[in-house]
Amino acid sequence: MGDIIRGAMFAVVAIIIIAVICMLLGVLYGVCKTFCIKRLEYKRYFSKEGAFEGEEIYLIEELTNHSFLPMFNIDVESHVTSMVRLEGCQSRDSVNQHFISSFYVKPFTRIKRKHKAVCLKRGYYRLETAQVTFADMDLYIDSNAELYVYPKELEVERIEEMNMIIRQGQMSKLPVLEDVFEYAGIRNYSTGDAINMINHKASARMNRFMVNNHQYMLGRKIKLYNNFHMPQDRYQDIDEFKELMEETMSYVSYLASECARKGYLFSYSANSKTVDNRNYIRTDEATGNIAYMQLLKELAMTRTVSNFSFGSTIDMDIADNITDTEIYILTTYMDESISARIDLLTQMGNSVQVIRLEGNDGA
Repeated sequence: MGDIIRGAMFAVVAIIIIAVICMLLGVLYGVCKTFCIKRLEYKRYFSKEGAFEGEEIYLIEELTNHSFLPMFNIDVESHVTSMVRLEGCQSRDSVNQHFISSFYVKPFTRIKRKHKAVCLKRGYYRLETAQVTFADMDLYIDSNAELYVYPKELEVERIEEMNMIIRQGQMSKLPVLEDVFEYAGIRNYSTGDAINMINHKASARMNRFMVNNHQYMLGRKIKLYNNFHMPQDRYQDIDEFKELMEETMSYVSYLASECARKGYLFSYSANSKTVDNRNYIRTDEATGNIAYMQLLKELAMTRTVSNFSFGSTIDMDIADNITDTEIYILTTYMDESISARIDLLTQMGNSVQVIRLEGNDGA
């Protein structure tokens, strides 16, 4: 009888000890989970700050385990706009993509992953919060990543049209004079470059024709205007008009790239709203690649809607006494208000050329 009692007591004690151990292990597991997830670092970014519509880029993720314990089955969940199409997403609709990355991270280890993406539509896109799940614990991490998608690059036929417009709009009293003794670097050969501009050493090194890019002693000043006002009597379909505005921004992008490449001063104004709630866009007169990249960002942030008068957009430059400038106005229509301002700009010593936009028929 005594042996039975002692056996029962031993079993009870063993059960209690096992229960205490299990409880301690549970507490330890919870502490370790909390410790590990707090020692987790996650960040993501795009391989480029900006890319043209249709271009391939990468979304890069970096996950770092700063703890001394390995971390299994870490899931990072994100919702990404469908306008930047990611490979390997779990689900997708016309607005968002549901994207999950799974990781196993050793102690004090960083893992970097690249996910191919295609920029489907011009715009400004920003990723903010990511949900990290580890051992049934959720953590929301601020992991900002922003991307500027620039307008689609022009097709060859459109490029020829724009080049013709630039040549026709050149003001004879503002000749482009190259300084043959000063160079701004080298660049790829393009149609129309003279043979004596070829840099033979650079061409041999790059395995393609490269030409000397001369500095300019006296260059052209270019002003680009883009009219986003939709005339109700001509466009009943808003989507058609928005598509046309996308095309105009491709024109602006190309013209600005030519100005930057050739050393011209250029600026841009438009009566469009922006994603950061401005009612119009107006850039300062500048030259070079930095100014061009800033203009591309403005185009990426443009919304194809307007509640600001196009005449008021031009008036700001008239008030600043714009002169000796080649002005290009991209618009779908002409009216008395625009014509009056063109006359005034001409009287102030500028040349003005209107690029009429006709939907699928082009400029």
